This record gives sequence, structure tokens and C-alpha cells, in this order.
Amino acid sequence: MFFFFLNEQDVDKDFRESFSKVLHNCEKLPIRWDGKDFYKDLEKRLQKYKESLEGISNINLEKIDEVNQLILSAVEHYLNGMPSKAYDQISKLITNYYNNLSVEDKDITGYRIVSIDDNKLYDRKRVFHVPFSLREKIKTDRYSIPGYPCLYLADCFDGCLNEVDYNPGNNYIISKFKSDKKLKILDLSVSPNEINVSLNSNSSGEQLKYSCLNYMHTFPLMIACSYIRNKPDLPFAPEYVIPQLLLQCFHAGKVKIDGIRYLSCKTNINNEFRNYVFLTEYNNEMQSDYCEKLKKVFSLTSPYYIKDYPDLSKLKVDIDSDFDYLHIEIWFIK
Repeated sequence: MFFFFLNEQDVDKDFRESFSKVLHNCEKLPIRWDGKDFYKDLEKRLQKYKESLEGISNINLEKIDEVNQLILSAVEHYLNGMPSKAYDQISKLITNYYNNLSVEDKDITGYRIVSIDDNKLYDRKRVFHVPFSLREKIKTDRYSIPGYPCLYLADCFDGCLNEVDYNPGNNYIISKFKSDKKLKILDLSVSPNEINVSLNSNSSGEQLKYSCLNYMHTFPLMIACSYIRNKPDLPFAPEYVIPQLLLQCFHAGKVKIDGIRYLSCKTNINNEFRNYVFLTEYNNEMQSDYCEKLKKVFSLTSPYYIKDYPDLSKLKVDIDSDFDYLHIEIWFIK
């Protein structure tokens, strides 16, 4: 979460009720849109969001507007063929408004599924991130630019299937991952409904107001990062502009994180699915196909062949009860 604009006043009944109303009317994430003009659509949603905050005490609308304009300026520069200027806008956004960004130290478990073309025996590294030697196969993705491998995990079994548009007629392998230490995770997946639940709880007034205000100032960025891709078969996705620029800022060290937790944007029917993306580091001197840092951090089960399990619930039971986690370097031969 993002943390700034701390206020010492207690959260009173009016504050809870007014914030609850705003949250109830917040943009539903992820966002399905018409695919016509991304800039105009985002501009309209950000303006509507700003207007919804009018009359809420302690919300600095000028700062909300400044955040909105930096996001829109980044999109405009990118669509005009100036990605470096677009990056500068997001870098400025992080530096000036999210410089107190807080990340959570978290133990990670997650699933990764990979589509395969055959039924030969694969080892663990086949389920790891795409090898650096095969980076030409990497297309644009929400938090990854073409040619740059990342490690993607889903935090639940069903979410993992959801991410690949699971088709029982295709071949897949799946493994479960766990981190061997706590990782610094930026959470961009908190829904307005989760904050609303907190408003109706018995949380302490001061801390609750603190969290709510920070969430409200963060929400424009969450909007810009949570569009469902309208035309998945085309090479360019305007929906990915801000997430990719954000990833580059973090990769450049603007904020020290290991990964990002974000909403699955396959559908807006079920927003319970969460994904993780972990940055890789390529070291030419190591002559390794895989990120040395992630190889040391993550261990995983041997791949399970999904077609061996007509009953997917049985597969979930088996993979969740498998404690044979090992690192891929055991199999990796340079």
C-alpha cells in the first residue's frame, strides 16, 4: 500500500459513512472498456473518480489532480512515440507522490502453469521464468515488456488456470512455488470492497483514516493498471503502458521491491484472483539462462501433468500436499 498524508484526527461516523459511499461507487476493478480511445477513457474515469471525492474531509483534491495528470501525461507521451518522456512522468509520480511507498515483507506461495506441445518428461526449470536465451519469445504483458522475462505466479490454483484460459484439450504442466525467505511485495490488488469492510469494522479510528486516505490517493494508479486487455490478438496493448512503465521504475530502484501483487485482469466477474510478478536480473558474466537471485529465492515442486488428472480437485490436493520443493539449479548444467 501507499502511505502519505497522515492525519491525526479520529475517524468519526460522518467520515466512515462518506468514505463508504465513495468506495461503494468506486470504479470496479478490473475495468472492461470499449477499446476505442484509451487516453480518453482513462481521462474520463480519473476525472469521475476525482469528482467523487469532493466533500470528503482530508482529501487533497489538488494532489489527486496532479497524480491524474502525471498518469495521463505518461500515456499521451507513450502514444506519441516518446516512451522515455512517458517514463519520466511515472518516475516523477513515484518520486514526488509515492516516495513513502511501503512494501510488505511476505512469505510467498503460488502456482505457475505452462502450456506444452508434447508429453515428454520436463523438469522444474521448464516451469520457471522463460530462459534468457529464449527472450525473443516474450511478448508484451501487463508487467513485462517484450523480450524481458519475468516470473509470474498466481496465488491460488483456480487463478492459475484462469490466467491461461485453461482448455482441457490442451497440454499443461503446473508446479507450486514457495519462497525461502520473506520478499518485499508491493500490493496493488486491494479492492475498494476490502477497504469498505474495514470501514465497517471496529478498527481504531486514527489508523483506519490513515489507511483510507492513502488508498484514495493510490486508486488512480490502480485504475490505470487494471484495464482488461480489449484486443489480445494484436501486438500493442495500451492497457499495459502504465504497468510496464511502473515496472521499469521499480527495476531502476525508485522503490526497492522484489515483486508486485496485482489483480487478475482476465475478467471482472471474479476479482478474488491475485497474481505476482517478480523482476529478473540478467548477468552476462554468469552465463546463466535464469535469474540467479530468483533461483536462490524460490523452490518448487516437480511439474504435474494436468492431463493425468481428469479430476482437477484431485490435482489440487496432490500438489498442495507435495512438500518436495527444490531449487532449479540442482538440474541446471552450465
